[in-house]
Amino acid sequence: MSKLISLSDHIVMTGDFERLEKKLHFSLPEDYKKFMIKQNGVEISKNYICSFPIQACSEERDILQMIYCINSDTAIKEVSIDYWINFYEDEITIFNRHIMIPIGVSAFGSPIMMTKRGGIYLADYSCSFKSTAKFKFLYRIARSFSEFTDNLTFEERHMCNN
Repeated sequence: MSKLISLSDHIVMTGDFERLEKKLHFSLPEDYKKFMIKQNGVEISKNYICSFPIQACSEERDILQMIYCINSDTAIKEVSIDYWINFYEDEITIFNRHIMIPIGVSAFGSPIMMTKRGGIYLADYSCSFKSTAKFKFLYRIARSFSEFTDNLTFEERHMCNN
């Protein structure tokens, strides 16, 4: 059984990266591009728990739910990076320039962000009554996307048979 479930049949092409980079006004890191070409968006299988360390908290780990698709052809808009860039627009831009982008989400709903320099962070946020996300803290997960994926650990879930 596969640990990762593909979220999109769309094969990421150079034009997809160029479109996204033009929108962001910065280049995406090569390690992120290589991952997305190989696997355009993933969700963790329900048979596994996938966790990652939070560097600011020596013993703490969080659980990965998914890494978003680029230019997804799926009908579910919430798996597309474009959807989440628009959703968090006010929190991830300064002077109309993106400083980070949402690339995934933890199992507890916290966005996983990648800065324009390639660092990976977990955003802790609270929602207002207008459903607008406001980040309280950013916790560094990794210095690069490769470091992030290298530090993922998988544990098999043990399901109860009732």
